[in-house]
Amino acid sequence: EPLAEILPPETVEIAAEQENLKFPELPGVNVAAGLATTQNNHKLYRKLLLKFGYSEADFVDTFRKALTDKDMEAAQRYAHTLKGVAGNIGAEEVQQAAGALESACKENTPPKEIDPLLENVAAALSPMLAGLSILEQAETQTQTVVIDPDKRNALVAQLRVLLEDDDTDATEVIDELQEFAETDVQLNVLQRLSMAIGEYDFEQALAELDTLESICKED
Repeated sequence: EPLAEILPPETVEIAAEQENLKFPELPGVNVAAGLATTQNNHKLYRKLLLKFGYSEADFVDTFRKALTDKDMEAAQRYAHTLKGVAGNIGAEEVQQAAGALESACKENTPPKEIDPLLENVAAALSPMLAGLSILEQAETQTQTVVIDPDKRNALVAQLRVLLEDDDTDATEVIDELQEFAETDVQLNVLQRLSMAIGEYDFEQALAELDTLESICKED
């Protein structure tokens, strides 16, 4: 239940202030709203923030490519996804800008008129991603992750079975694997894997999984 339904207003305000102290200032992010979405679960909220940083860092380039390819359906889907995940973490400026971009795609607005809307998204997204980068660095400095190779290998094996069955539940396994990623390279491969599944390109996803296995063996 939301805090407001459990505690009196004064207590909610104090609790929210205390919770905000545990996160660095994130431009364009309403931390209190994000924590409400996760029912005040700090670990989950931090995970969602970092995942957003990985998955949406290339949004502008990906969206522009869809426009260049005149694939308005893909462009609309990218904008819709950005709007949704931004809403989940309290990134209100990005959410609003992405919503306007999605509406323009729905209406088949000419690319010249879409460009300013994309610039609005970029302007909201850029400082936020910079803030998330700081959060990621703090996370790396304060936590020592002990990797269990057996569990990681079991997840990779499970992921391969799901991908071979063209099963989109594979994204849940990818979320688990992110906790076992030891390098930015591994995280980037997982991001590409997730994007391939989102586009139902399971052949490409399997190729990325081969890459991931090779990197893990090298490390």
